[in-house]
Amino acid sequence: MSTHIKTIKGRYEDRGSTISSLKYNECEMSLTRFYAGHGKGRMLQLTISGDEGYIQLTRTQARRLAEILLESFNNEKYPSE
Repeated sequence: MSTHIKTIKGRYEDRGSTISSLKYNECEMSLTRFYAGHGKGRMLQLTISGDEGYIQLTRTQARRLAEILLESFNNEKYPSE
């Protein structure tokens, strides 16, 4: 059994575009929690609407991803631009 957690709006890069004419498409990303059996337990699945691909994360992997996402806005840690 699975539980839909949230749908988030975003965009993705069109892989068919050339570098000189990059195209971005609006999309939605669904977050779903599900039970992956005794070995894995509860997991999160991230699915982009209209796409056949998805990512499945354990609790530990999801926690690490959340930390990295928050750290990525720290210009002192990751200077750029």
